[in-house]
Amino acid sequence: MKKLLLPICIIFAACGSDETYTTISENEQNLRGKWQLQSIIRNGSPYGLGQCEGQNTVEFKESGAYAQLNYGNATGSCAIDSVANGSYFFQNDSIFVDINTDTIRTSAILEVNAQTLRLNSRMYLPQDVDGSDEVIFTRFNPQ
Repeated sequence: MKKLLLPICIIFAACGSDETYTTISENEQNLRGKWQLQSIIRNGSPYGLGQCEGQNTVEFKESGAYAQLNYGNATGSCAIDSVANGSYFFQNDSIFVDINTDTIRTSAILEVNAQTLRLNSRMYLPQDVDGSDEVIFTRFNPQ
């Protein structure tokens, strides 16, 4: 009987593990990386980007960190106008971004693949405007 118990104990000990494996969805995997703003559709019509807004980027890092760079031309040439850093998490095809404020911005993913990210988001809407925009990004490829 003792000879039978030892192999059973070894089997159970080998099966137990403290490691947790999390499955990452294809959408979440595709989301990771840096994206450059291409266009905004507001109320069903294209919204004209300013001279520098096409340089705006968002980045979703594997660590859960989020970074957003917005460009403007207050000095007469395109330069970083604002920076937002925080964290994000992914749930049910939506992205929840916390930029160290009391609110968490939510963006619904309309499409994400290796080259395109389309969001239903308020990220570029002024605070006094209701609704959301369709915001389209392409994978960032520095030149």
